[in-house]
Amino acid sequence: MKIFWHKKEKNRQILVIFNGWGFDAKMFREIECNGHDIVSLYDYSELEFKQLDFVGKYDVVKILAWSFGVFVADFYAAHIANLAVAVAVNGSVSPVDNSRGIPEKIFLATLNSFNETNREKFYLRIAGGLSAYKRFAKFMPDRNSANQSAELHVLYQLALQKQTEGLKWNLAIVSENDKIFPLENLVNAWLEKGVKTLTIKSEHIPFADGTLSEILAAAGLPVRFFAPAENIRERRIKQAFGKSLDTYNDNADAQRKIAERLHSLVCDYCTPNVRNILEIGCGSGILTAKMLDTFVGAKFYLNDINEKVEICMRNLFKENTFEFMAGDAQSIAYPANIDMIVSSSTIQWFNRMQVFSQKAAKSLPSGARMFLSTFGKNNLREIRQITGTGLHYFSPVELTELFEDEFRRIHISEEEIPTIFDSPTDILVHLKNTGVNANSKGMFRTRKSLDLFCQKYRELFPDKSKVQLTYNPIYLILEKK
Repeated sequence: MKIFWHKKEKNRQILVIFNGWGFDAKMFREIECNGHDIVSLYDYSELEFKQLDFVGKYDVVKILAWSFGVFVADFYAAHIANLAVAVAVNGSVSPVDNSRGIPEKIFLATLNSFNETNREKFYLRIAGGLSAYKRFAKFMPDRNSANQSAELHVLYQLALQKQTEGLKWNLAIVSENDKIFPLENLVNAWLEKGVKTLTIKSEHIPFADGTLSEILAAAGLPVRFFAPAENIRERRIKQAFGKSLDTYNDNADAQRKIAERLHSLVCDYCTPNVRNILEIGCGSGILTAKMLDTFVGAKFYLNDINEKVEICMRNLFKENTFEFMAGDAQSIAYPANIDMIVSSSTIQWFNRMQVFSQKAAKSLPSGARMFLSTFGKNNLREIRQITGTGLHYFSPVELTELFEDEFRRIHISEEEIPTIFDSPTDILVHLKNTGVNANSKGMFRTRKSLDLFCQKYRELFPDKSKVQLTYNPIYLILEKK
């Protein structure tokens, strides 16, 4: 068995990943699990119990097993101490079984015909087709078919042996479109074991599905995977705001008002002795400039998804020092010495709010505060009414619930800011110049679609010479428990 350490920082908790047959550590190379060391196990050609001796050094052990890794994790059960959570994903403790795993005839057909050519067909099946396979290409293993075939023979012989007492599994997750393990068989296997089972709409490789991270977090595994589809989303946001960087300040009247309101709340509710400030999504620096005037001498940690923003920040800073952290705030590591977190008009783009909450809580001491502005359900309602598309916005109650595990609410309020334009076309220009169009790529690609949009917008305001776009900011102040 091969062992690869993704993170080894002397944490007292460890996440042990039992990988699927034929894979290596690449599948999980961009995984995150805050507060845990992370190790991947793979290539089960040789299995020795002493290989897991390192697990005994940890106070808390958590297992994430995928595909054939579920069976291997179960095999090692007697040698895993301090187990807190064990989650199985698209795998069975009876992997070669006509009713609880892969039917033996199908398994043997794979075993006896596996080679370089058939390996590509296998990858297509586990990914869920050609387009998905292309997205996952960089996660495909660096192993040859002979090595993978030898591993599969070992696993088959092991699967034929009489089972011993296995792990106490907390949760089994199965995919509707799994083309390796029949869904019905997996459901039967876990029902027989009395293990709670959840079905998700995904393939045998489910790690592009943000839903999986949310399910795992609820089960005690605050895991975040790199997701190809999510990367496309992040790239669109980065590109949209990168293109609007030079035009943002001249067009972001509503965002400027929101930043001013958030800054006034910071002044009213901030705790004393704030020396280190983390700003999420600093953008062109509208809020940053106000914070600099208020917190003279403080050190700023500035984050933005676009690395070009760092140049803008250097023009703002004179006396204060700052560190710039480029990247998606849901993915990057946060400093551990933060006294305050602020973020204006950013977190509405997040699709893993609980991950953000956990990262923020880890960086703040008890009693420290986080000041956020985001947008409510009426935000850009005119655009949503016409196009039927838009971001998912949370209500004040929902926002409070998202953060309630780590934070107590100090303040929440919302308002509407109507912005007036001469024409619907001017609204689209405004959205482009502020980067707010990141979620509408390709929507107005043709002249016909643009004309239809303008026509429908005029129908909303039949008696007015100008048109309106509504912003619905929500202001939230949270205190670390």
